[in-house]
Amino acid sequence: AVRMHRPSESCPVVRTLRGKTHLDLHLIGGCGSSGTTLLAHILHGLRDIRTGPEMGLFHHRCLYQAEGFRQNLYRLLAGQGARVGMAVDKLDLPLVPSVFFMDREYYGVHGSDDEYAMFEAAEDLPSLLRWVKGRMASQQGIHEPFVWLDQTPKNAIAAKEFLDNFPGSTFIHLVRDGRDVMLSLARRYAQEAPGHSESTYLTVGMARWAYDTTQALRARHLPGYMEVRYEDLVSNPLRSVNAILARFGRAPVQQGDLDAAVARSPSAAFTGGAKPTWGMHPGQEISSRSVGRWRTALSAGFVEKVKGFHYTLAADLPNGESTPTVYHFGQQLQRLGYR
Repeated sequence: AVRMHRPSESCPVVRTLRGKTHLDLHLIGGCGSSGTTLLAHILHGLRDIRTGPEMGLFHHRCLYQAEGFRQNLYRLLAGQGARVGMAVDKLDLPLVPSVFFMDREYYGVHGSDDEYAMFEAAEDLPSLLRWVKGRMASQQGIHEPFVWLDQTPKNAIAAKEFLDNFPGSTFIHLVRDGRDVMLSLARRYAQEAPGHSESTYLTVGMARWAYDTTQALRARHLPGYMEVRYEDLVSNPLRSVNAILARFGRAPVQQGDLDAAVARSPSAAFTGGAKPTWGMHPGQEISSRSVGRWRTALSAGFVEKVKGFHYTLAADLPNGESTPTVYHFGQQLQRLGYR
């Protein structure tokens, strides 16, 4: 039997701030292979921060619309989320995945009865998230207020919408040199979808990095936006982590605390299962050996060529404009300071 309940405003995992429910909710996002899982693994358990496996919940922009919220939630629960993708030489690249709320068991949603209880409790996005946070606390045995940190890379897609709707929250944009990301993603796609050319895998990596980075940077002007570079994280993790803790209003940690956090063994639930295509795994010693790998792996001519790589998607108009956004690899490299 599954016990169902609806957490109230007085639920111990939800704080009250100036008479309003305060979720203590923050997001990590960025292109895949930028280190989002590594950062989440380090932060999980530091002070009162708790996270879990990638949810795939926060990137659905329709949930941030007050009008029609419950209808949109119903569609997502029914597996009818919006999807945006492109094909590169017949290799499919999902840029906006339709998947919604993965690894639900970790968050205490075990079956259809729990899904129904969640839908009944969700009058709007804040009430949905209060319900999920309460269930997560019950499932994971968390009895005190905690900072909830979701680590889904595709959070980047709706970073602006999230910060617009949740003032006081933080979106941590984990950025990494797109040329290194391109190489890492190409290696992953070659193992996961064999049978294509090397140039196809590299192009898919470029397209994904340009898309996710462009979407996240829509929020760059907002006060809740925080940029963390992968290169800084792996070269001086203590400084990067303490900057994030300060943003959350938490006291800094010492090197010994950080070492223990890095060395702890991640659960399969937390990492979303084994990922043989990863170059590094949470729990391993942090290293900067992968930084700048593109310099030796790519020819000078190819590096010069990719600066001009760009594309548009007629089906994706994130700013409500009449013309599609241009996703330009070289311009985003320059915008982020990668020379």
